[in-house]
Amino acid sequence: MATTISAAVWALRKALAPVTDDLLKNWAASDSLGTNISALKTELLRAQGILYTAHDRVIANPALKELLHMLRQLADKAEDVLDELDYFRIQDQLDSTYHSADKHAGGCICGLAFNARHTARAVANKLKFSSAGNLHTPKLKFDRVEMSKRMADIVQQLDPICAKVKEILDLELRKVQPTQGIRPKTTPAIIEPKIFGRNVEKKNIVDGITHGKYYADGLTVLQIVGPGDERDVNDRMAFEEFKRDLSTLEEKLKIENLQTVMLFGKHHGCFAKTFVDIFAEAKSLRVILLSEPLYGYIVEDVFCSFPRLVHLRYLRIIPFAMVTLTSNMSRFYHLRVLDVQERNVPIDFPRDVSKLAKLNHYIVQERGFERRTSDVGKLELLQDLRSFMVKKENIGFEMRQISRLAEFGVSLRIHSIENAERQEEVNEAKLIHKTHIQKLMLEWGIDRPNKDPAKEDHALESLQPHCNLLELHIGGHGGATCPSWLGSESVQEAYVTWFPRLQKLEIMDCPKLLALPPVPWTSAPCSVKITRIFTDDHTGFLAAPICSLLSSSLTKLYLWADENDEVARFSKEQEDALQLLSSLKELAFGSFRKLQCLPAGLHRISSLKTLRIGYCQAFRSLPKDSLPSSLQDLQIWHCRALKSLPEDGLPSSLRKLSILPGNSEELMWQCRKLKGTIPIIIE
Repeated sequence: MATTISAAVWALRKALAPVTDDLLKNWAASDSLGTNISALKTELLRAQGILYTAHDRVIANPALKELLHMLRQLADKAEDVLDELDYFRIQDQLDSTYHSADKHAGGCICGLAFNARHTARAVANKLKFSSAGNLHTPKLKFDRVEMSKRMADIVQQLDPICAKVKEILDLELRKVQPTQGIRPKTTPAIIEPKIFGRNVEKKNIVDGITHGKYYADGLTVLQIVGPGDERDVNDRMAFEEFKRDLSTLEEKLKIENLQTVMLFGKHHGCFAKTFVDIFAEAKSLRVILLSEPLYGYIVEDVFCSFPRLVHLRYLRIIPFAMVTLTSNMSRFYHLRVLDVQERNVPIDFPRDVSKLAKLNHYIVQERGFERRTSDVGKLELLQDLRSFMVKKENIGFEMRQISRLAEFGVSLRIHSIENAERQEEVNEAKLIHKTHIQKLMLEWGIDRPNKDPAKEDHALESLQPHCNLLELHIGGHGGATCPSWLGSESVQEAYVTWFPRLQKLEIMDCPKLLALPPVPWTSAPCSVKITRIFTDDHTGFLAAPICSLLSSSLTKLYLWADENDEVARFSKEQEDALQLLSSLKELAFGSFRKLQCLPAGLHRISSLKTLRIGYCQAFRSLPKDSLPSSLQDLQIWHCRALKSLPEDGLPSSLRKLSILPGNSEELMWQCRKLKGTIPIIIE
């Protein structure tokens, strides 16, 4: 019984969500709507208050259980009507219309015409006329008379049920005591591999769905499992039999109560014509997930009421074949999650997608959607946007829109930063105030013809993130200096940690960068990847002050030279500095076209597990003073001048040796001789 009470309380809480503030009440300015909303809210609060006193009591009363089920159904209906009212409130706000009011802002004459339209719409509904036009008409019409009637009916039904529930609870609460002890800590996830001792309950649920009380009352979640084996589907008899089984669902269930539909399996597209009949009246859907159909279809061919799903919160399409959306997505005002990131989901994104005021996660394919989406800054609840292209002409977004995304978090990729024409525009992003961002990618176009180093230095300096950052990627930057927020050469600031939680730093395709940050960016274990740096950059990075400060945090270091790099050997100072990286586990050297040997003293880096050497055409020898005794993985490719492995042999800790294409025949021959002595050899 406690579960039944909790379920009813949960349904009431959901129903009350649209009226927790005064937005809906203030919008419903007319006497009829305002009164009905207040009355409905009062009855819902009354029911919630009655159940609150019993939520921790053990009560076994079948009559109460049935009444609570009826109460939950009414709460669901209340949620629907208030949700729809909130939908039309948002539509009025966006379109500057007055569909809820008794009086039009234009005065008496306008008000007469306005009320006439509401009455005519109500009559049209009675006579089954449609005022909405064809299926794809984007804007839905508000029927004030019908809304008032629905709310009044729910209030009328709630009153006696609340009274009866209270009467029974009062009697029951005199007999029982609160459950003793502290409730155990629970989790929403099922951690046991199998649930024992619930076989009877499981059978009752199945029987209730197929022919019991749920059969009569309707479901809110429907799972359809079809023939998953291709051989079964190819069997025409099995296909037709399953199709007939699906058709009977319309008779068994109250489809209008469905809130969640998830279609899995590559063959569900075959049943589009059957589904469209089943889901014709499914107008309360909150969640739709369509996963990997083998055969393409149009979403509206499965859900003919799709353009009118005013309650929709979550839409995800995981396509295998082509799945097409043709409805105007900007009219789904309650949508929280839009996940259609796959490229084979054609979708008509309107330029007014900013009307999706409640959108939290906007996960769409990167290429092209910036052309059809103008102002993401109006999506103030947005938490996830995979790609933010800086605006150029009519494509992309303005930097100041980032500052308006108060809830933004997780990851943000800002690319085409070179499109920002004014320094003031970059300043308006105010990334330092985005405390929830964990991964930040700042990118300039790599192959752009014109670069302004001074301008790009200023831009990067202005894009300082919050210190909570976990990952930072800087790519294509054409400036010559790292930003001061990554470190300072000031002695006074030598031990300041700018990003204490940073775990990964990547600086890629920044060929003009003359100095790397000289102080630690983090106190956490951190991997660093640096590519396309000139000789001066190696000199700047492999210095004792930097490496000593990074000694406890740097775990991965990738040094990839520019094609014009002239380094033949590392200096004694650089070799000594490299040995200070006591936490280094992975080290890579690549594209050093004149480098003849690795830095001496590598055997002193006792933490090193992986060593990679690639595209070093002049490379002649591995360290004479041996490799680290901790080394487990050695990879060499495209080093034709290297003729042999170390004279004193490879470390006994080595588990994998990869001598890949592009190496000399002598080296390949030595590698083959080692088969059987090293667990894994790849050639």
